[in-house]
Amino acid sequence: MRAGRPRSRADHGAARADPDVANGPVMLPRVRSWGIVTSLGRGHRLAALRKGSIGEVQPTNQGDEKSMRGNRVKEKLNRGEVAIAVGGHSNTSDTIDFLGPLGFDGIWLEGEHGSVSWSQVGDLSRACDLWGMASVARLHQNDPGVITRILDLGVNGIVVPHVSTRAEAERVVEAALFAPAGKRGIFSGRRSYGASDFHERANSETLVIVLIEEIQAVENLDEILSVDHIDVFFVAPGDLAQTMGMVGRHRDPKVETVVEGAIRQIAASGRTAGALGYEDKLQHYYDLGVRFFLTNYNAWLEEAARAYLDRVAAVRPE
Repeated sequence: MRAGRPRSRADHGAARADPDVANGPVMLPRVRSWGIVTSLGRGHRLAALRKGSIGEVQPTNQGDEKSMRGNRVKEKLNRGEVAIAVGGHSNTSDTIDFLGPLGFDGIWLEGEHGSVSWSQVGDLSRACDLWGMASVARLHQNDPGVITRILDLGVNGIVVPHVSTRAEAERVVEAALFAPAGKRGIFSGRRSYGASDFHERANSETLVIVLIEEIQAVENLDEILSVDHIDVFFVAPGDLAQTMGMVGRHRDPKVETVVEGAIRQIAASGRTAGALGYEDKLQHYYDLGVRFFLTNYNAWLEEAARAYLDRVAAVRPE
């Protein structure tokens, strides 16, 4: 694929051939919760999906001052490989710096249900750049002003919630990408520094993810999938379960059947599916066609803390 050209549906098929105002919080009152905490368990479970024909972790070209630092998630997806983003309760540059050397491809910056504010975005995304990870920000609404601003502040990936129609999907693309693919407002933020051709190349380094998280979206999935320049169609079970009348029951078999059906449909269309990286579903989801996984480190901390405290409680005097 030529550098700087946005991906089309054909590109997706080819790549997969081998399988929120100012200074305030990004989050506004329009809030819906996935109602989930997911765990991938230990990192080696994902590593098994990242080797062999799927591909090893590849360094970005961040040493080139004109590279705009790349986008590891998008680069790996373009090659048909698995890409993993990690998030959790702490949205700070220190947390990102700690996670950096562990090998994740991107950091999930929570702007819908979390504490990320406009004034933080620059430093959070810089911390991701330091380790060659993509900065993937979930927004609270599908609004051109919100999408454009957070990209101008320096993230190189967006996640837009509640995309349930073709028109809503097209709205995302128009706001996220420059012409000819979209109508993103012309501005040169920090990611343009040192890149004289920023406006020509930005589209190829901007990751666009839409959340399929309502039953309406599943019903309209064929039409949504017809919209070009969307990198990942992420099937989110929490709100999906709610719209199916099963609040908090995202692991209910009926919900899982709908989720898996949507994943199959996305993959069959030649597009990239995303899903939560449940430990017990990793291989199965991969086999269905998922190439973008999201995990959450909160559960790992809880699991490890309980295990350690159990060991301490078992200590007895000699």
